[in-house]
Amino acid sequence: MQKNSITNKITPCCGLPFSVMYWWIMNLTLNSENDREFILSKISQGGTISIEAWKVLINSGTLETDAVLTKAEFLQLFDCGRQPKCNELKIIIESFKVGNYNPADEIPPNMIQFIEQTVKDNIGMISGGWTAQIEEPTVTLSNGDNVVVRKVVGYVGGTGDLPTELEANIGKYYDKNGGFTTDINEASSISLGLAKYVKKIDLKTLIGIERGVNLADLSKVQDGYYYSYASGSKIANSSYSALGLIEIEPNTEYQVPNTYTDQTAFFDENENYISGIAQVNPTTQKFTTPSNAKYVGLSLKPYNVSNFILAKSSEYPSAYVPYEEKLPKIRFEVEQINDFYKKIKNELGFETINLIDKTKIVYDKYYHYQNGSLASASGYVALGKYPVEPNTEYQISDFQTDQIAFYNKSDVFVGGIAQVNPTTHKFTTPSNAFFIGISAKPNQVDALILAKSINFPNYYIPFGTSIKNLIIEEESFSEIFVSANLNDSDVVFKGKNAIQEAIDTIDDATEKKRYRIVAKQGLYKITEANEYIGNVGYPAMVCPKDFVDIVGQGEDKTIIWAELPYNDANIGASIDGNNYARDRYQTIYNFAGNVTIKDLTFVAKNLRYVNHQDDGRGANKKRFYENVSFIFMGNKGYLKPFGIGTFSGEETHVSGGKSVSDSGDPCAIHNNVSFKKPSRWSFKNHTFMSMGSTTAIEMQNDGSLLQDTIELIGCNFAGMSYKINYVDVWLRGDLAPKYDSFNHAEWQISGFGNSPFLFENLVFGYCLRIQSNSTGINSNVRFDKTSSAYLVLIENTQGNSDKSLYFQNREFVDGYIVQDGTVGLKGQAFGCKDISETAYAYNAGNNYTSLGKRLGDCSTNNKVLRVTIDGVLKTITFNKNYTSFTNTQILNEINTAISGAGVADAYIYGRDYFPEITDVLERVYNLSGSAFIPKGTVLTKSSGKVRPANDGDVISGVALENIPVLSIDAEGVLKGQGRMMKKGLISANPSKAFFVLADNQNPSIGTKFKVVNGQLVTDVNGKISVNVDAGIISINC
Repeated sequence: MQKNSITNKITPCCGLPFSVMYWWIMNLTLNSENDREFILSKISQGGTISIEAWKVLINSGTLETDAVLTKAEFLQLFDCGRQPKCNELKIIIESFKVGNYNPADEIPPNMIQFIEQTVKDNIGMISGGWTAQIEEPTVTLSNGDNVVVRKVVGYVGGTGDLPTELEANIGKYYDKNGGFTTDINEASSISLGLAKYVKKIDLKTLIGIERGVNLADLSKVQDGYYYSYASGSKIANSSYSALGLIEIEPNTEYQVPNTYTDQTAFFDENENYISGIAQVNPTTQKFTTPSNAKYVGLSLKPYNVSNFILAKSSEYPSAYVPYEEKLPKIRFEVEQINDFYKKIKNELGFETINLIDKTKIVYDKYYHYQNGSLASASGYVALGKYPVEPNTEYQISDFQTDQIAFYNKSDVFVGGIAQVNPTTHKFTTPSNAFFIGISAKPNQVDALILAKSINFPNYYIPFGTSIKNLIIEEESFSEIFVSANLNDSDVVFKGKNAIQEAIDTIDDATEKKRYRIVAKQGLYKITEANEYIGNVGYPAMVCPKDFVDIVGQGEDKTIIWAELPYNDANIGASIDGNNYARDRYQTIYNFAGNVTIKDLTFVAKNLRYVNHQDDGRGANKKRFYENVSFIFMGNKGYLKPFGIGTFSGEETHVSGGKSVSDSGDPCAIHNNVSFKKPSRWSFKNHTFMSMGSTTAIEMQNDGSLLQDTIELIGCNFAGMSYKINYVDVWLRGDLAPKYDSFNHAEWQISGFGNSPFLFENLVFGYCLRIQSNSTGINSNVRFDKTSSAYLVLIENTQGNSDKSLYFQNREFVDGYIVQDGTVGLKGQAFGCKDISETAYAYNAGNNYTSLGKRLGDCSTNNKVLRVTIDGVLKTITFNKNYTSFTNTQILNEINTAISGAGVADAYIYGRDYFPEITDVLERVYNLSGSAFIPKGTVLTKSSGKVRPANDGDVISGVALENIPVLSIDAEGVLKGQGRMMKKGLISANPSKAFFVLADNQNPSIGTKFKVVNGQLVTDVNGKISVNVDAGIISINC
């Protein structure tokens, strides 16, 4: 049967337009809808289908009674793996039945328009990145027909501001001519039946859009809901965000992050619920989809949404990658994209200087300035029309004295000029002008220039394009020598403040244009408040700038010295006229980025600090100190060489040099509140020394909510300094912005090759812990995540609990941490909410985190916390107004409810942290299969595992925690691991976070010990001794 309305559309390349091929396949009489969907999925954008799809079509299709070939003969056409020729394609189309085909009918034109417009909407990124958001409502026309129309409700996906021409389309319908209308009777429409076919196939699949590795399309997140694993229903709950439905493959293994602990539901191709999972495997974080699954719905915590990954387990990435859609095989002709070249040029910054394109010339004509018409006149030429920008000043060659006309976007005349200003030769285009016509003499054309006045060249430039604002900036490096010697005739900047005076003259430093201040050897010394010219507010002698290095001529030769009068009354006014206390002054105040300071010494005498770095302007910047010493002298001020506060993404690297104080800590460092990126400090081959403090580094955790790092490599702790004090001064605990965290151990210490040190962990930050009363492998504690008090008392706020598993024997489960019992050890569970009763520093005396504040008034709406201890369910009911209750009062209620099974307490989780210094910390396994090794036990190795040491054994280290018995669980995982301090200093006091078991808990210097069954026993002939400070034991030092 002839089908001219289809075959007449066969292209010269022997294909069909995409929309025609799509319509034909949708209407073929096939044996199976699955076959139809397979064939549709194989349409290329050029209107052909794959050879495999052709074979399915031949086998599944129904031949017309007058078909000229059999199916076997049609299949032979594809034996060579080639597409059909034009005449063969025509025969195929005419030989296979199309349902409801009437030879008198054409293909419904609106059907084609619907398909083509839908495809365009799905690849909006081709034309500027803006993709139309479409609704397809059913409307009733004036003639009574119910039809489907397409309405634009918005645009997404582009960059910058939405173009006005697209903004004008919002709220309108596609019309029958490919434009837009507000009249539904003029809108392009199709019948309800045809609309059903358009929607049936995923057009993203048809046009070749592929998803990346991460399938989690965050545009499909609905806050305030979760998917029920039991029914597939979306249930309202403000603590969740529903993600879905996401298309997946059946019978395929997928993986999610280890923070995903909630319900998952599966759906078939018709979005009917199939089955669900209450929780994915907590060990592997993997699940396998049902054999008939097409979609999945997931339930996320809001803090998991931004970095959630759903991927096939075989493709699961090692780091977060965002969801993406791409067209890897897209091909298009330039002509298919409106203003293609113009858009490319605009994107790359191309701009035409001289607009006179001599190919656009009409002889014996001119443009009339009064009506824009192309009038006849011998001896003239009409040039253009050329595109111009509205309301913009242009200039033309001084010899051009003839008429000019302007036109709008629609090429309609909007104004003209009889003659350009004869003095300036400049004019301004009308506000609605987009094109210009120029009248000139023929002999002027080869030298004529029309350009924006700001671009007008000094010499003739032919028509063409150039890249505007293109500057190829070569790297430059300028050195400025300064001297402390006022008589140095070789330098411009000289005297005590020569360094800062040179810095202040630089205002054009960039990454490509760097400066170096070379401070010649000598003493640069200031002694009065008004000489601190480097910084205002926190007065400093030196305040570096970005991309400006400061280099001395030797650590002991270039000395930068700042001090104040010893008598506070004599300090006087600063350079800005204010009278500041001495604890506002420092030698150097540094927030500069990409700056190196090297080969010199900074000295502060009775100031705040030598080097003060605590300024938000330092965020996301790097700086370097090489062979620089920081010396604090005196007994007034803060006594510290380093006074450091880090900000998000800030990095400082120190190599060589020393920080020395007469009486204070050599280095004090803290982070700040709520970082987006961790901060970092690195010290290599640096000496920390004090003659008045045992603390070498004071590390303060303030609430960045990330793991900031400090690296110590080859560092020396000298003088009286041997201790790293690890503390917290948490700044905020507000619950709404999620500033609270149960784990206040944020700074992570790494490195190797340092001299012995004592790590004193003094952080706070409490969480709710419940311990079983029993021991052994059946001893365990689990919270019920569906209980109403779970979200306020247990579940982690920050989503970082998995980073807090300092012990291999702990696991992150359902938003909290568990450590199951083993031989001799109790099972326990740790809530991951901060329950501290402290009013943090920036919270104006308000506490937000205590158990009472979190529970609030439960007298009307009770809350319950269900906890299973050793397999027995215990229900803790909170039925009072707890707002003013202390933690102790509430813990008493909890312990009454779980009496006999377990004990609840407030536990300082961050106290378990110990530095990951590679030659100090080692993770070891217990040799014994029958007894755990107690914390503080002196250890020796045997067969690669550890046991309690005895006199005469080689000492391997000290147990930093209880080390469980060696065992293998049901999944083949080796258990019985613990941390051991291989060498260093450790306290004999068991009240400290880390200690060694000894018969004398406060031994004096000179005391010696031998080892008996893992414990230190006083013995004058012992080989382990106290030689640094009272109560501090040296291990393998």
